Amino acid sequence: MIKNSYIRQISKNKWRVFSEKGRNLGTFTSKLKAKNRLKEIEMFKHMNKKSNNLNKLLKICEAIDKKEKNTNLGYSGIMRKVRKKYNKEDIKKFQKAFKEQFELSLEKKLKNPENIALMAAMKSINFEE
Repeated sequence: MIKNSYIRQISKNKWRVFSEKGRNLGTFTSKLKAKNRLKEIEMFKHMNKKSNNLNKLLKICEAIDKKEKNTNLGYSGIMRKVRKKYNKEDIKKFQKAFKEQFELSLEKKLKNPENIALMAAMKSINFEE
């Protein structure tokens, strides 16, 4: 049986958020506030998974940097190549993946956020030179 976090009404004007294990995660005066807290909890769960993926990407980027120290290809250089080879849908997918990963990398204060974001964006469209 899969058990998720949930909300339960405990009195007329009180709502409580419980964890998967049944722990109290907060008591609120409205169901809307309780739902918002539940959304926050779910967001934090997924952030941990994303950070693990980012750490893997960071290791890949560092390995690439060691192999190709003189590479001058940044975002614009790769975008030129993407525009030549891929359709508009793939370009949008590339840009969206880059933006999401770049913001997340900055938020996590990781080294080389541009490289991490580029790797994730290239992976999203199976980029090959």
